Amino acid sequence: KNLNGPLMIIANTIPGKGIDYMENDHTWHGKSPKPEEAEQALAELHAHEVEERGDWFKQHQKFMPLHVLAEKIRNQLKK
Repeated sequence: KNLNGPLMIIANTIPGKGIDYMENDHTWHGKSPKPEEAEQALAELHAHEVEERGDWFKQHQKFMPLHVLAEKIRNQLKK
C-alpha cells in the first residue's frame, strides 16, 4: 500500500440524516438553514442522540446541546 499518495473515500450517505425537513432533500446541499430551521434541526439531532444512547447519554453529557448553547449566545447578544 502506498500511503503517501492521494486518497479517495467514497461514501454512500443520506443527505440531512436525522432532520425531518432535510433528509434526502438534495436542495439543501451547500445551503445554510435560517436560524429557526437550524434551531429545529439541532433539537431533532439532540433528541435522536438521547433516543439512541438513552440514559447513559443524559448522565454523561458534558456539553450543552448545540440548540441550548445557541439560545444562550443569542440571549447574550440581545443584551
